[in-house]
Amino acid sequence: MLLFCLSLLVFSCKDDDDPMPEPEPEPELPVPTITAVNPASGTTGTVVALTGTNFRSPATLHTVTFNGAAATVKSGSATQLVVEVPDKAGDGNIVVTVDGETITGPAFDYLESYRVSTFAGSSQGMGDGTGTGAQFYDPWDVAIDANGIMYITDYLSHRIRKVTPEGVVTTFAGSTAGYADGTGTAAQFNGPTAITTDAAGNVYVTEDINHRIRKITPEGEVTTVAGSGALGFADGVATAARFRTPSGIAVDANGNIYVGDRDNNRIRKISPEGVVSTLAGSGEYSFADGTGATAKFRSPSGLSIDADGNLIVSDTDNHSIRKITPAGVVTTIAGTGAAGSADGVGTAASFNYPWNTAIAADGSIYVADYFNNKIRKIAPDGTVTTVAGSGEAGNADGIGSAASFNQLGSIAIDANGIVYVTDNLNFRIRKLILE
Repeated sequence: MLLFCLSLLVFSCKDDDDPMPEPEPEPELPVPTITAVNPASGTTGTVVALTGTNFRSPATLHTVTFNGAAATVKSGSATQLVVEVPDKAGDGNIVVTVDGETITGPAFDYLESYRVSTFAGSSQGMGDGTGTGAQFYDPWDVAIDANGIMYITDYLSHRIRKVTPEGVVTTFAGSTAGYADGTGTAAQFNGPTAITTDAAGNVYVTEDINHRIRKITPEGEVTTVAGSGALGFADGVATAARFRTPSGIAVDANGNIYVGDRDNNRIRKISPEGVVSTLAGSGEYSFADGTGATAKFRSPSGLSIDADGNLIVSDTDNHSIRKITPAGVVTTIAGTGAAGSADGVGTAASFNYPWNTAIAADGSIYVADYFNNKIRKIAPDGTVTTVAGSGEAGNADGIGSAASFNQLGSIAIDANGIVYVTDNLNFRIRKLILE
């Protein structure tokens, strides 16, 4: 028995002295490569295929960045990763990281795009409120003052609405249809159409049923600047002058007011002293460049003024954007004269009932293209592109052409470059931010 126990002890000690077998080393995985990127440019949300070798499974093991911004990895295989371009990526290299390895791919050309959202409004009505808790009855034109306060002509409710930068909507002036000067809701309008502001914070409004130009002080006091109220055409001083459905308005740095006198097919000018004259247009419903009364328009509507003091005119029924110099020389910036939706350069591009424009800090002209349900951009070199809108009537937020509108009445740009549009038949104010 003693011998048996000693034997066990010997064998036990011998086993303890034997080294443990070394584990088999993990096979080294080859480093992934990126051989192609398709497409090599795109906007936020673009789906990009990265072709290469030795990608891992599952695909979510990979971290993919565009210019340092993290992308969403959607799917993959050993030879391909499918990813989505992140917001605000900017131009830069695509980088893949996996298993401690970092692989730098080619540069991606990030194309800036506008994200469309709803700023204020919901269903048709006249309720004040905040954001989508507010209602508009017929939002038409929009203007933004130096403090970022927005003013809206709510056409069929005959009111002027005020919207703070935080989206709080109130009724600034007007009540039922009529004509009365006064303060706030004691005043009356009939068909308030176009709206603009001056450097002092005054608001100016055209009425296409009252055929008048009205002024509202920052305190809400409403007075009549020009127009007798009788439909017609006459130059003169203040209320001795006549207009016929005035539908566009702008104020220059010297306090001159310009009016798109729609059914007179003329552009009128009101001096700071109230003297009304005709700047351009023969009165004939036609289409011709020229100086002063030799130029011709078809229902000129929205007006804006560029940094050089040129007047930009939405020549609505000519489906064109025109320019008038301070000397009264009229030329055509873009548009063929016929309805269409083609992008292009200058008169090779086409619009469909462009109602109003806004000027960006870089001199680009943004156009509310009414029946095309699109926001168009005219670059300083005359190149026309579509920046938002599918072209189909609808109500969808989204990036660029994924968004939809339903008859765009007007457009304005604030000091931060944010674009706002009146989405007329959606009863909303939409907001466009460049990403």
